[in-house]
Amino acid sequence: MGETGLLEAAVNFPWRCRLPEERECSSGICDEASCINGGTCTASKADSYICLCPLGFRGRHCEDAFTLTVPQFRESLRSYAATPWPLEPRHYLSFMEFEITFWPDSDDGVLLYSYDTDSKDFLSINMAGGHVEFRFDCGSGTGVLRSEEPLTLGHWHELHVSRTAKNGILQVDTQKVVEGMAEGGFTQIKCNSDIFIGGVPNYDDVKKNSGILKPFSGSIQKIILNDRTIHVKHDFTWGVNVENAAHPCVGAPCAHGGSCRPRKEGYECDCPLGFEGLHCQKAITEAIEIPQFIGRSYLTYDHPDILKR
Repeated sequence: MGETGLLEAAVNFPWRCRLPEERECSSGICDEASCINGGTCTASKADSYICLCPLGFRGRHCEDAFTLTVPQFRESLRSYAATPWPLEPRHYLSFMEFEITFWPDSDDGVLLYSYDTDSKDFLSINMAGGHVEFRFDCGSGTGVLRSEEPLTLGHWHELHVSRTAKNGILQVDTQKVVEGMAEGGFTQIKCNSDIFIGGVPNYDDVKKNSGILKPFSGSIQKIILNDRTIHVKHDFTWGVNVENAAHPCVGAPCAHGGSCRPRKEGYECDCPLGFEGLHCQKAITEAIEIPQFIGRSYLTYDHPDILKR
């Protein structure tokens, strides 16, 4: 499903690590590494390491720069990305809604997670035993919603989850809607951390009942939060070892500055003003006297004479 970017390097030494010296030996592995472009080394086994490459870089030593288009996450590379909440936490205290289009390659792994550092509050969306789980805690008890049917791996899926006060709703594709409620009397959630996508930096530092055990393996194509799209190129602020999936948008099929909008295995081109066609390849030569809109079109008026009262 994803492009191959080998980040694990084996280093052969004349000795072998034995407990309890393994941690000391593993730290020596990274003395031989040369992670560049801001990458950091971490031991993956007693005699091998991986480079944790920042967003926009990949390769064994983070030597390959690229443009992230459709993110691919790999458990073996400890992938994750992070984005801030679009608005202040107060805007999400009582209601939040996520729409996610994703392709799972493994039965288990975290899709999305955010939490509050000063309380028990959190929300998490996980693959768990092939099912999707939505967990949230308003501070007085955890609500757990689980899809009735397991998901088919290696296919695109549409996920909708929402929370109103301590009531949650989950639906995957055309499966039956699942409803549930958090325990206790508290009804608001405040998350002051970033939103982590596909994984987290430290799995020992997640909330007790979050259900987060390992990174997600697969691709996450679309995330919409309360009708606001989280854009991969602009809104992902940090992360490690996120690559591009094998998707047509990665090849930049839209001409003349058009932007590629993934649609599961397909795509649509959003064309700039003056161009049209499947790939924005056709120039519009006649004057546009009566604009026609097709559902995802818009015009911006910024000329001062137009904006005068």
